Amino acid sequence: MLPDDVRQALASVGVDPDVLEEVRKPGPPRPIRRWRGADVLVDVATSEHGRRLVGLEVEGRAWAQATGVPVPAVHAVGLGGGWMVGARAHGVSCRGPGAVRAALDAADRIAACSAPRPALAPSTWSGDRRTLPVRVARSVVGGLPLRRFRAARAAANGLTDVVSGHGDLYRRNVIADGDDIRVIDWEFLGAHPRWSDHVRLWSTLTDPADRAVAVGHLEDVVPPAGHWHLAVLVRHLTLRLLAENVAAPPRHRNSDDLAHARAMVLEGEELALQISG
Repeated sequence: MLPDDVRQALASVGVDPDVLEEVRKPGPPRPIRRWRGADVLVDVATSEHGRRLVGLEVEGRAWAQATGVPVPAVHAVGLGGGWMVGARAHGVSCRGPGAVRAALDAADRIAACSAPRPALAPSTWSGDRRTLPVRVARSVVGGLPLRRFRAARAAANGLTDVVSGHGDLYRRNVIADGDDIRVIDWEFLGAHPRWSDHVRLWSTLTDPADRAVAVGHLEDVVPPAGHWHLAVLVRHLTLRLLAENVAAPPRHRNSDDLAHARAMVLEGEELALQISG
């Protein structure tokens, strides 16, 4: 059941709250419940963590809009980040050369922006330390080369050329309707090594032709002096993609995503050698 203040907000933008359907996804419980209609999405926090995530998304979209990055509109926000009513972005996860180029342009715009970050501190990629032993065990069983992963992560953490970044420009966070895109999930907006967003997007694209577009863009924008930096990111983010997939409980894994992640570790090493060679 939607809270009364959310129902009132929906009515104020001409949406009948009773026609919305709740979106239920498999996997562990989430700190945010979601409802959707034809042109609207509603996120309702179920915990303090959820409130923080809603607040990060609202702040991030406002920041991005001021930067010229296309995002879904936010129609209304609950007090303290309790909920958000926003426009529903129509389309599919990023695919096709036009959409990929638009996403890379968004990454360029974010990195070039000198505006202050949102007031809320961004979330981080570090997991719950209490579950670390279990995640490490799953990763080892799942085939993650742990020593290589830790070395790649340390090298990436040592990069000093940092800029504003989305932090998770995953293909599913770029909703494409043809060549028109909308970028979502701004939880990790903050300071990141330069070109992190570009490499993250490249690593998650499933079509080799789309990945070739991303590589071509990087060849155009990264000067020779930055090739070693880029190679570090390629190794780290492809290994991290595999870590994300194998650290999850087996029942929550997506077999296609896992197969892609395994393939990208090999492709990433080849690309890193090519870049640094």
